[in-house]
Amino acid sequence: MIVHMLVPFAQPRRIGAQALSIFPVENGYCEPEGRYSPDPVFLDVVRPMLPDGWRIVRQGLWFHCFLPRYRMPLQGWKIHISATVLNAIDILRNCLPILTTFDTPFKFLLDERVLGLINSKGADRGRSGKFITVYPESTALFTAIISALSHALAEFEGPFILSDKRYKNCKVLYYRYGSFAPNVRLCANGERVPVLISPDGYPVPDLRTPFFNPPPWVQDPFPDPQGDTPQLVLKEGRYQVDRPLHFSNSGGVYMAKDMVNGKTVVIKEARPYTLVDRWGNDAPKLLEKEFRLLRKLRTTGVVPEAMDLFLDWEHTFLVEEYLEGLPLSKFAPIRGILLDNRPTRERTEARYHELLGIIRGLTRAVALIHEHGVLLGDLSPANVLWLGDEQVRIIDLEGVYEPGLDRPVILFTPGFRPVDSDKRSPPNPAEDCYSLGAIILSLLHPINGFLELKPEAAREFFEEICRDFGLPEGLRTVTLAWLDPRPERRPTPAEVYRELGNPQIFALKDPQFGQTLVDVPVPEEVGRIVERVANYLVASADYSRVDRLFPCPNYAPNPLSVDYGALGILYALHLMGREVPKSALDWVFSQRVDPQLYPPGLYPGLAGIAWVLAELGELERALEVWDMAYTHPLLFEAYEVYSGAAGCGLAALRLWRITARNDLLAQAAEIGRVLLKSAVATERGITWPSPDGAFYIGYAHGSSGIALFLLYLYLATGDNRFLDCGSRALQFDLSHAISIDEGVLSFPERADDTRFYEPYWEFGSAGVGTALLRYYAVTGREDLLDSLQGIMRDADRKYTLLPGLFMGLSGLGNFFLDCHQFLGDARHLETARRIAGAALLFRVERSEGIAFPGIRITYRPTADLGMGSAGVGLFLRRLLTLGPNFNFLPDELIPGRYQA
Repeated sequence: MIVHMLVPFAQPRRIGAQALSIFPVENGYCEPEGRYSPDPVFLDVVRPMLPDGWRIVRQGLWFHCFLPRYRMPLQGWKIHISATVLNAIDILRNCLPILTTFDTPFKFLLDERVLGLINSKGADRGRSGKFITVYPESTALFTAIISALSHALAEFEGPFILSDKRYKNCKVLYYRYGSFAPNVRLCANGERVPVLISPDGYPVPDLRTPFFNPPPWVQDPFPDPQGDTPQLVLKEGRYQVDRPLHFSNSGGVYMAKDMVNGKTVVIKEARPYTLVDRWGNDAPKLLEKEFRLLRKLRTTGVVPEAMDLFLDWEHTFLVEEYLEGLPLSKFAPIRGILLDNRPTRERTEARYHELLGIIRGLTRAVALIHEHGVLLGDLSPANVLWLGDEQVRIIDLEGVYEPGLDRPVILFTPGFRPVDSDKRSPPNPAEDCYSLGAIILSLLHPINGFLELKPEAAREFFEEICRDFGLPEGLRTVTLAWLDPRPERRPTPAEVYRELGNPQIFALKDPQFGQTLVDVPVPEEVGRIVERVANYLVASADYSRVDRLFPCPNYAPNPLSVDYGALGILYALHLMGREVPKSALDWVFSQRVDPQLYPPGLYPGLAGIAWVLAELGELERALEVWDMAYTHPLLFEAYEVYSGAAGCGLAALRLWRITARNDLLAQAAEIGRVLLKSAVATERGITWPSPDGAFYIGYAHGSSGIALFLLYLYLATGDNRFLDCGSRALQFDLSHAISIDEGVLSFPERADDTRFYEPYWEFGSAGVGTALLRYYAVTGREDLLDSLQGIMRDADRKYTLLPGLFMGLSGLGNFFLDCHQFLGDARHLETARRIAGAALLFRVERSEGIAFPGIRITYRPTADLGMGSAGVGLFLRRLLTLGPNFNFLPDELIPGRYQA
């Protein structure tokens, strides 16, 4: 029997680092892959070898070669050929005569840099290794071509392609079943998921897994006699693998058992032909070097004990002692000082004692390693394990370098190497010192990526933190000295370690909790900043482009969406009092908008576009777009506010208020009735499943947002069923509140995972509070105030990783403006002003205006509403005017609130 759906079309909640372009910067902005200008080295090889009539077309990271008369099948068995930067040209030359003889289309990577990145440690494991892809027309042709290629490529070696199966013994030749021509299914969140079509016509996700995974209806053309079985033991049974700890493209890290002595060990794997560089390094050579240097440093007691090095099949393995500890990359979110937004002296002293112990232990460790003539090169929190007190171990020595003996290794973590250092040069001692300062900053506030954009931010944030929490002058002096852009000013680890022993210099001072935690901007300054943010937004438009109008994250679902696209920014300019440029509207109207390209939802799709067009006075076009949203086949794929039916219902209510057309109210009511029917009743209240089957908590993706739509719908229709269902939906989210401190309530992202909680609008307290405030305003239920007090205490934060609206400070400040307006308490306005001052620590002065970073990993400036400059600007504007909430809420329906 054919399974119609191997896995659900899951709706990812966050598109983050994995979606970032590997070619990130043009004029300071993240850019899509198609903007990269390649070296023509591969193209110069291919072009003269193609017969007459063949065409070459670039698409993203690839050059496609084909005969125009060829009709590409929708899907089938495709061939992948791997290569290294050293043999890629020879492989191209050997392949082309065969592929052109068979008149079979193929594609190849743009250049050596792209090939190196595809084979790098951080590359997507389902994408890695693929240098050439071949598209045979039939299974018979596939068999003939792969056989011919195996003879032509027999002498070559390259990376193993994890998503594929190797063809016989040819070490660069692989195959998998997948889609040929672009065939995607649009999801409610705007993502386009590659699909295959099953024999009975159903779409099935075309999964790019890091293992061979053909769909169930096809037969492997070259089946193994006994089938594939996972390897659970290594070195002829010496080591039994228990579980993976981490995977990267260059190999995994595993917990295992030594069957000889019964000890638990850690095994690191290195895949050949990955991490290849111009000095001849690759992952196995780096692992062999790591083994040698672990042995050299074993007497220091600051690195794991190296126990074994061996080759199994084609991979190299290093066995180390197993250590129980906390990676420093997890210290700040689990034990960091900034976790307490209402800290006590005792708790701060305890956290500072831990922090100082780590700093002393790490400084001593680096000093000892330097004494042995070794440089670390890539020192970051992920490479350090804290065992308690002052005990640390440096656990990843891939980037370690012994001058005079080792080849240079260019491995580094952004934010932990000096911004102006030559990233192509070998490490030096002063760069290790910079890394120490960067690690201290990350243990307090892990915003190191922001230093790439604004180096002076290290001093600004560090001084704020030291003042707020009473951290000693000595810690500030040492950290900022290590972060000094002048290498000669950085003290050695040995010098600092001696200073760290002085209790007078490094004793905790009196903190300034609850006092002036930040320079609160005066209204005149806020007004000037808003004006310069608007200047930046206008100046950043690029009308020559078709992929986007403004600089936005590369994971924007489409060019026009209100979350990360053009209309969210034009909406912001409109509310800031700027006239929206006619050229911008012309650009918007030049875009093709239809349900095949755009989902129906409020933030990523058509409903939000319709809302903004109506606000801009383009009512006729707004209603056309709304009709597309309401009749969209994905209208009820998701129920949430962000990308689902509830958000579309909010748009219908707003359009009804603008036009007075009762059919729009009827459509909103119909959406409400479907939500009533599809609700899932539980002991905790009412909720709705998301497309991935999970039950999310919060405003954007959870029951709180749906509850608020139902409240507005009750106010518009008088139908008590909507109020009753909405109240129970709000109760569902409130029942999942987590008491993280006395009187402080936070919220998890999912109902089934309470390990992590957040204070933000998209996920967390501020979002739940947005709905709760309005239920209190309408119903007057006093029991809601207790929860609201706990929510406000969680949202009252100064330090977050970004300043943006959805998951940053601006969303928190906007919530407190709501609290001020609904509760009439001036203290909430002061809280919003303090949060605004904290957000301004992220401002980046540019010649064209003020920008804010909007991407978590790279901290590049963006213009978008969701996490970029437009959202921050709108919060600051509302702080100045005390106007209604701009974040797509029809509050005019609430009695006594703003009237449209």
